[in-house]
Amino acid sequence: MSCETAEIKPFYHKIYRKGRDVILAVCDAAIIGKKFEENEIILEAKPEFYEGERIGEEVIALFEEATIINLLGRKIVTLAMERGWVEKNGILEVKGVLHAQIVKMLL
Repeated sequence: MSCETAEIKPFYHKIYRKGRDVILAVCDAAIIGKKFEENEIILEAKPEFYEGERIGEEVIALFEEATIINLLGRKIVTLAMERGWVEKNGILEVKGVLHAQIVKMLL
């Protein structure tokens, strides 16, 4: 993959559907396949969970349909914060890698 494509599409994403839930998993492409440990906390960017299609900032549009959103990586979590989806106090940081989850309640 060229550097230009990596810059335009810096994330991997996968969508899972289970019953009424739509689960969106998004990970910074640069950390796919890596594991981060600090104290008792482990974050792992498992390719089998995150590595679907490459995508750019347009991934934010997919947040609307999702009921559960799993974000891993500094770039995607920062983007979600900038767009108002995540607040700073809802972010976990392990070895400099950010992780956030968004859960929408279904009525």
